[in-house]
Amino acid sequence: MEERNIPFGDPIHYKLLTGFRGVAEISASHNLAVALKTDGTVVSLYPLPPAGLTGVSQVSAGYDHLMALKSDGTVVSWGSNAYGQCDVPADLTGVTAISAGVHTSAALKSDGTVVMWGQAAYGWTAVPPGLDHVVAISSCPSDFFYPNNAPLTYTLALRSDGTIVSWGASDRPDSFQAALGPFKSIAASYYSVSALREDGTIVRSWYPSPLIQKLPFHVRSISAGVSRLFALGTMGQLYPSDDFVNVPTHAGPVAVRSAAEADDFVYVVVDSRVDLGLRDVGSAPVSRQLTIRNTGILPLNLGEISLLGNPGDFSIDTAGVPAVLPPRNGVATFTVTYTPTSRGLQTATLRVRSDDADQNNFDLMVTGIGYLPPASFADWQELYLQDAANSASCPAGDPNGNGLTNVMEYALGGDPMGSAPGLSVLPNYSFNATGHLQLQFDRYPGRAGITAVVQAADSPGGPWTDVASSVNGAPYGVLVSGASVTESGSDESRQVTVSDFLSVTDPAHPARFMRLQVQETAP
Repeated sequence: MEERNIPFGDPIHYKLLTGFRGVAEISASHNLAVALKTDGTVVSLYPLPPAGLTGVSQVSAGYDHLMALKSDGTVVSWGSNAYGQCDVPADLTGVTAISAGVHTSAALKSDGTVVMWGQAAYGWTAVPPGLDHVVAISSCPSDFFYPNNAPLTYTLALRSDGTIVSWGASDRPDSFQAALGPFKSIAASYYSVSALREDGTIVRSWYPSPLIQKLPFHVRSISAGVSRLFALGTMGQLYPSDDFVNVPTHAGPVAVRSAAEADDFVYVVVDSRVDLGLRDVGSAPVSRQLTIRNTGILPLNLGEISLLGNPGDFSIDTAGVPAVLPPRNGVATFTVTYTPTSRGLQTATLRVRSDDADQNNFDLMVTGIGYLPPASFADWQELYLQDAANSASCPAGDPNGNGLTNVMEYALGGDPMGSAPGLSVLPNYSFNATGHLQLQFDRYPGRAGITAVVQAADSPGGPWTDVASSVNGAPYGVLVSGASVTESGSDESRQVTVSDFLSVTDPAHPARFMRLQVQETAP
């Protein structure tokens, strides 16, 4: 197995195409591209979308046809229909996601099942019997050939337990998922199956063994085109995989929302943004200098430069900015400063006013995140859930539906709003050299307002014996003779191992079970 630490590459050069403003998402394959606009309409140069198509929530480009998912759960398809790939089943409703492939169309329904239609050769539309609990789908939008000239294309399904199922002509996920899963995002491409793990690393089926890629930012999702993979960060970063070269650079203030590739052309949807990053509350201010450049042949009259509404922790310094920029690369610079005084995401709109009645004002989003470690469970709820009074934010709530209560996510360092399955924070078990069952998990010092207890029993039905406990994030203390607790690490979290007080080598206790219970401590 090969593992690489991939350096963050240069940002991609972004070219704004006339007629494509207000784009929310783009999908591409070979020489086809389709863009979803923020108003729910669709743009495609060829083939043109059906007249009157509105209310669209997702688009997908296949080898020679395009698909659109409407907000009412129905599907529309257009383009080549040589294999029935545009013949949407008449009774198809309740669709939550779509994926167009090579002469095939796939739809994920709200009940977790998958429906496919189009070319049935080579098992391309043969959804495995009984496949359910699917949370995402991805079809390879390009075909290539085995040595026997049989075309290879396939579809992936990600299940809620983090496993991947494939059909068509690919068995590649089997080569890595048993050892490296569970996964939370998938992408099918010409060269490899790619999957995003809970820890943010990317696993790719790669000859002769799986390739693990680690990026220097938190990866939100992955997407693939004909042959290339893209990783998108939570703050709008974009990393293009090392499958390709010759990507020009751009240093402008942008945040990526969607990326796709057709042949050798990369499409990127971006937001204009100035990100001042994650800063500790009370730390020194951070500033960013911005430049306005007049590349035209006439003088440029600069309007007012301001922060709209309540700028909060942001300020600007426009001292020395001239009222008029001369033509041909006249330059003006000003500074935006973020002084973090409060926790959470801070946003403001920076506007450069236009004095031309035919032109809109130029707006930039300014963002920064103030960070303070949560001092209590209620504090954590407000930070992650935004509303401590919301019913979903109570200790037993599970707003992301991954089976872990909020109080358990708090204790183990989970993300209550993250995507399912989110099981990587759960305790692991093992046996030590003397046959004692062990439970391993992370402890976060200072997590006030909770009591955590490790228990052991001879059967899942109990009775359970308290083995070790921790209050308010303090180190675990042993509660029964024969048990032991060890810790390692000195950063934000500690790695805890709690060993049972009885050994399975004892004939009276041939089977042992351990569990971790967490509850909110009464104030």
